[in-house]
Amino acid sequence: MKKILKASMGITAVPQRSSFEAKILIAFTAAVLVVAALFAITWQLEKEASEAARRVAHTQEVIGNIARARADTLQVEFSTQNYRLTGDVAQLLERDATIATREAVLQQIQQLTRDNPDQQQRWSGLRAVVNQRIEISKHVEWLRKTQGQEAATAFVATAPLRETRERTYRLLREMEAEETRLLALRNAEQQHGRKTLLVSGALATLLLLVLLVSTYALIRRQLRIADASQRALADNEDSLTALLQSIGDAVLATDIDGRITRMNPLAERLTGWPLAQARGRPVNEVFCIINEQTRQPAEVPVDRVLATGTLQELANHTLLVHRNGSECPIADSAAPIRDAQGLVRGVVLVFRDETTPRQVQRSIRDHNLLLEQRVQERTLQLQESQEHLRSVISNVPAMIAYVDAQQRYVYVNKPYLQRFAPGQADIAGRTVREILGPERYAVVSPMVAEVLKGQPQGYDWQPFPGVWQVIRYMPKRDTYGQVEGYYVLGSDITERKQAEEKIQALNTELAQRVRDLEQVGRALKT
Repeated sequence: MKKILKASMGITAVPQRSSFEAKILIAFTAAVLVVAALFAITWQLEKEASEAARRVAHTQEVIGNIARARADTLQVEFSTQNYRLTGDVAQLLERDATIATREAVLQQIQQLTRDNPDQQQRWSGLRAVVNQRIEISKHVEWLRKTQGQEAATAFVATAPLRETRERTYRLLREMEAEETRLLALRNAEQQHGRKTLLVSGALATLLLLVLLVSTYALIRRQLRIADASQRALADNEDSLTALLQSIGDAVLATDIDGRITRMNPLAERLTGWPLAQARGRPVNEVFCIINEQTRQPAEVPVDRVLATGTLQELANHTLLVHRNGSECPIADSAAPIRDAQGLVRGVVLVFRDETTPRQVQRSIRDHNLLLEQRVQERTLQLQESQEHLRSVISNVPAMIAYVDAQQRYVYVNKPYLQRFAPGQADIAGRTVREILGPERYAVVSPMVAEVLKGQPQGYDWQPFPGVWQVIRYMPKRDTYGQVEGYYVLGSDITERKQAEEKIQALNTELAQRVRDLEQVGRALKT
């Protein structure tokens, strides 16, 4: 009832943002996220582009150093050959200067390719062959200085100049080819990064345009809704008044100061205050309640609702005092009235006359007490009957027991207990095999199996020397017809068996005497 009332009054029960504000916030947040994402993507792509440009420059530098190393190697070879032919010391100075330059270039190549294991391996091979060629050049120099041109020329003819030259140039070509491949790859990466940046920027721009258009459409739609809401608000007052008139509970509403603003006819009748006279009065003046038992004024829950902003219920045993002094028991609850921002703007109090329900409850309570008394009496009678039945069963001159489907004793009477478990107070929960023992259980187990299948069983047996019993098994079924155990009924037939044995012995003796008499008679005839 309270939910219907508050919904009709256009009141939200929980503070929340309007749908329009939420959508605008979502659109703004999305735009910020798009801009942030665009910035992050641009920064990342710019970083990648800078790194790609650095790698391209790095590769170009390696290629340039390889070219300088090749040229320096050729120059060293020319200078060494010219010195061998001319003996001009200036050629040696030029050679040594070129070697120094080449060494610096080789060191740069090693540093620049330290992140490439294949290039480092090629550089190591290049370093070895260059060192070998330097040694050859030094030896040619020594021979030219000490033994003359012919000795130097003869050594050159036998030295591995061609093989080392080809190996040097091959390694330089391989290193240059590798760097050229890396340069092409890194140029492609750089171009891809630029394209990605352009595409990302275009997509982000398009998304921002979509957000702007959507936000504009949302604002236009909200303006139309606001116009419709203003028109509906004028009709809402009449609808609310009609609703209050038709609600089956008494309803009154207050403002934030606890003064009455609305009442429906049932609230007017129960309090005795017409709305025209009650409007603007403090709720305590119109809604007067007392404790039914102490007759002391009770607290109206409106103040607690305004203080806490939560639903409040009336204490039990509350009476509403009519304006004319009459009283009636009531039950009520009070809930806060909140605006669209979730702020408490008043209280709605819903209450109803509990006179008839109280009478019904009292009648039900009296009936329940009477019923409980009868149940207790019947329970005592049943307990007495059960005790009497148990006493009878325990003292009848027969063995009685009940065994469940797991072959565990549930109940045995005193004769059964004295016969199979003398000296024990109870065997409930123990198995048939445990009580009878393995030998006797082997005799009865086939009959037990059959009775648990639903077939009654009966047999005579001699469980102890000189003791005979007749046993009957009867299955016990549940409400679904399933066997859930069986009853055992046993009687001692030892005297009958002994009498039968005596009769059998007498019959045997009588038959023997008859046969003896017949033999005597036949002997006399002969």
